[in-house]
Amino acid sequence: MATYWQHAGRQAVLALDASAPQALPALQRAAYVREHETSDFEGTPERQFDHHLLHQVTYDTLLKAERKLGHAAAARWLVERTQGRGAEFLAMTGEHAERAGETALAIDCFEQAGTEAQKRFANAAAVAWLRRALAMLGEADPMRRFLLLALLDSIADTLGDRTGQDAVHADMAALLQRHPDDARQARLWHLQAMLADRRADRTVAERYSRQACELAERCEAAETAALSHALLVWLHFARHEFDAARQHVEPGLQWAGRIKTEPQRAETEARLLTLSGMVSMQLTRYDEACDTLLGVLSRGEALGVPRLQLGALDNLAVVDAQRGRWDAAACWGERMLALAQTTGNQPYLVRAHWRLSRAADGAGDVAAAMQWCERMLPLARAVEDRVMETNGLRQLANLHCRQDNVAAALPLFLQAQAGFSAMNAPMPVWESATRAAECEIQLGLHEGARQRVNEALGALDGELAHLPAHLTVGVRWSSYNVLVALEDARAAALLEQLHADVQAHVAALAVPADRDRLIQSKLAYRDIVEAYRRTRGTPPPGN
Repeated sequence: MATYWQHAGRQAVLALDASAPQALPALQRAAYVREHETSDFEGTPERQFDHHLLHQVTYDTLLKAERKLGHAAAARWLVERTQGRGAEFLAMTGEHAERAGETALAIDCFEQAGTEAQKRFANAAAVAWLRRALAMLGEADPMRRFLLLALLDSIADTLGDRTGQDAVHADMAALLQRHPDDARQARLWHLQAMLADRRADRTVAERYSRQACELAERCEAAETAALSHALLVWLHFARHEFDAARQHVEPGLQWAGRIKTEPQRAETEARLLTLSGMVSMQLTRYDEACDTLLGVLSRGEALGVPRLQLGALDNLAVVDAQRGRWDAAACWGERMLALAQTTGNQPYLVRAHWRLSRAADGAGDVAAAMQWCERMLPLARAVEDRVMETNGLRQLANLHCRQDNVAAALPLFLQAQAGFSAMNAPMPVWESATRAAECEIQLGLHEGARQRVNEALGALDGELAHLPAHLTVGVRWSSYNVLVALEDARAAALLEQLHADVQAHVAALAVPADRDRLIQSKLAYRDIVEAYRRTRGTPPPGN
């Protein structure tokens, strides 16, 4: 030991030579060892060899059997005193246990060290110690091995290490081939569904999620069943199928209620409540959504689960953005950014940049919005978040338009359109396409603009017809602007309907001040209201 504690060292050397502790004062006087001013363990001095070479030479003089006896004694002493201590002490105990040949103790210590390190967001150390435990465990306990792999998957997901997740899933699949188990097979399918969703492959995500849900329910694996329902809520939500999304909330909560351990039960319920709040928000039940999400945030803080807190903060920012409360949205984004940085959560770091860019844009600070967006793009690419990368391209294009740089905006809109099309996301496909058409009008490319808008209007009557009206305002407003420029008679009817839908959406807000704020803060809403007034010859308020 380069550093040791007197009582631990005493136990170790007594195992080798009963007279050895009497030599310690002389060694200290000769400056071979020195005592620290403080000790990590109360009641026992902490000392270290004066030089690491002296430590190594001393250690090398011992026979292997003697070393094992010393390590075993040190490990036993540390085990008695490391309860509640940090991961580094657990890992130190594991090192001694491993060198003493006490494999079971070493595995326990490395697993606990990895778990504690993960709680402290020391992700690299957590991975290293969990892999030590895995290497020592071998095939001795297949189910425990699966749980260790699940911990590694969770860390890789936090870091946005998708290649690492692929490798973990391959190890899990190989393990289940050797040792079949329905509950763990369902868990693997759920993890594979989550990874597919991270990569925006939602067809694969839904297939895995339905497989996981069916098998988990059949073998009564409550946590996996609940989480699979939660993912199905999200997948329907992402396709704007809000009624279908709500159908999975209640069964998800029922399965969550059957989870035996309180922390997992509370965390899983909170995840489902977050999704429920998101659905309420899209159905314009903003107060209900806000109350639900604030409750999740409080629960996440009480449980000490950063991922829950980040999810709640993300969606609270969306709720306030939907209501035009850009300052509040920015505050949520800043809290999200700080927590993501502290915990090393790279995917949510991307989303924090996105929320802050959107809030700055809504508040009219185009320069700040562009800075946040440009910082976000490489982060999104690093974690293979295709959705956020493509959102970022579209946002950057919008910001170039705000600066009257349509030549720079057009190729970005077209890139975004292609990206969303590859992900089978029709709404943002047509938002990007009609914004590109607006750019083409300004660049004199009228025929290209006409074709895009005709296709978009066809989509509004087809694949977008099931969506709530307020969600298609952007597509229709851009189409209107192009039709006006082309002197197309269809523009008038489009504006009539847009104005009616904006008024209906705003009327859903309970607070009158929120209604005015929403119209003034949403650029499209404000422009629609002004365009309608101009066509009606109505003076603006105050005139």
